[in-house]
Amino acid sequence: MAVTVSGIQGSKFYLGPDLVGDAKLIVPGTSDYVTGGYAITAQLCGFGHLQQAWVSGGNSTAFPSSGGWYAVCVFPIVQFGAVATGAGFTGYTQFLFKVYVASTGVEAASGTNLTGNVWSVMLLGY
Repeated sequence: MAVTVSGIQGSKFYLGPDLVGDAKLIVPGTSDYVTGGYAITAQLCGFGHLQQAWVSGGNSTAFPSSGGWYAVCVFPIVQFGAVATGAGFTGYTQFLFKVYVASTGVEAASGTNLTGNVWSVMLLGY
């Protein structure tokens, strides 16, 4: 997996003593997509734990208007454990960056070439 996660200069902001927001660029490598999505760790993004992640933008190659893709950030519910209410939850250690074919809604196949696609992801965590 050769996906690159890089910071966007000047995008970090503080929401209190612990909570931080930051934007990152997700840049896939050549034919490296894995079924289930890219595993993006909190540590790779400069966080200890993540509270939220969402796709906030991308280049023209990455969006459905050009016959491209839908991308979403998916958190593993298993990290909630038995705490369905969120009480005592400190955040996620990773999320999956999943990509779907815009024309079919089906997840991209393993090995799909996403070269040229760039997505911006907004993260909240600490």
